[in-house]
Amino acid sequence: MRKTFFFFFIIYITIFSVTVQAFAKETQNYDVVIVGAGSGGCAAAIQAARMGMSVALIEQSDYIGGQMTGAAVSSMDDKTMTRTGIYLEFITKIKDYYSTRNTNVNICYWGSDTISFEPRVGQEVLREMLTDAGVENIILKTVPISVKISENTIVSTIFSVEGKNVPFSAKIFIDATECGDFIPLTGARYRAGNSISPEIDKNSIIQNITYPAIVKRYKEGIPPELIVKEKPPRYEEYLPKFRMTIRKEGSSWPGKYPFNIDVHNAYRAIPDTSNKEHIDGGVAETWSNITKTTINWANDYPGDDSGLPGMSVEFLESSNYRIQASRQAMAKTLAFLYYMQTELGMSDWSVDNSQNYGGWFSNDWKNWNDLPERYAPILSHFPPFPYVRESRRLVGLKTMTVDDVMRNKKLGRTLKNVSDSVALGEYPIDIHGQNKDIYLETTLGETIEKIPNDWAGDGGLFQ
Repeated sequence: MRKTFFFFFIIYITIFSVTVQAFAKETQNYDVVIVGAGSGGCAAAIQAARMGMSVALIEQSDYIGGQMTGAAVSSMDDKTMTRTGIYLEFITKIKDYYSTRNTNVNICYWGSDTISFEPRVGQEVLREMLTDAGVENIILKTVPISVKISENTIVSTIFSVEGKNVPFSAKIFIDATECGDFIPLTGARYRAGNSISPEIDKNSIIQNITYPAIVKRYKEGIPPELIVKEKPPRYEEYLPKFRMTIRKEGSSWPGKYPFNIDVHNAYRAIPDTSNKEHIDGGVAETWSNITKTTINWANDYPGDDSGLPGMSVEFLESSNYRIQASRQAMAKTLAFLYYMQTELGMSDWSVDNSQNYGGWFSNDWKNWNDLPERYAPILSHFPPFPYVRESRRLVGLKTMTVDDVMRNKKLGRTLKNVSDSVALGEYPIDIHGQNKDIYLETTLGETIEKIPNDWAGDGGLFQ
């Protein structure tokens, strides 16, 4: 049956605090209800409000900004052509914030034309933009639990707000969640891995997740509670991968694995306004001045060192599986932090305690009995949820692929025109688990023959 739901996906607040007491028993009515306050959800809320619409922005966690803030992936994987519109407004405000503090933002990815920021700063900027646009109702720690459909259109949704059911109606509902968690409630068909609902193949896989952590150098010494004093669980299992990736005596960039500490720190370097040393991501001689970065390299989970082809599609389909996998990913990052403080000799580095993390966690690690209590002070400064590279994907009337949007190099544009769609992206075709036939999306034209001849890894295409 044809679905005419309006969905909006982008993988890529001081906000009025709304609590359940603020709601009357009757249905809350809006023009637009956006489920998920990640970068895409915030952008949709800002634009809708600017167009004069009443907006409710609803978020499961307690942190606005999604992957780039709440998952601590705040080094932007962008290119110059994507620096337009609301995103350009955002990064301009980021640059202004650090410029007034004499701090560079072009310090990551070993390049001078790069942008990174602290997650808390990214969240503050989004709060300002949402407020200025007139988005007043930002509702945190809230999840959808059911929908009402009339004539193939979502007319209302029941949300759990602080444990109480509250109905919302809207002309448009937008799914901007990290994993596409609103879609299954609607009955709309979606892709998970290389299978399509309702027949999801449990053997299907998605890309690895990562549980990043912002770390900084404590020049006056690490607070005792932030020292990883004993080997975390599974440390010995992960150690070979750590050593294959980063070593004290490793290579400089560009070079071959393993790389040295400066290369690691420059990969996802984060501005530190307390550090007055000059840093430029494109100048290797300045990388030793970096005092804040992100653990987001050798700690993919389950990772290519696990013997598994990738993350099971159950991560998307099962809430319990997602919790358990996120806990293990967090523990792997904790193990890398121990590796940093010991074998890498970074004894004055630990988790950054200034990012305003520590409230809500998607994996509820505080109730994880297998994790020793002594790690709690450290994990409290981890982000609230992991970096998820691949979510559920709505099946449209037509699914466009890379072949539909590939630009002709001479013309600088695609050869196909699609009047009702817009696509903009410069990020390279990336990893999708493995390149074996059983993992490729053959229904979308993925074949081993399409994998570029210069492909360096074992992964297949990700469209």
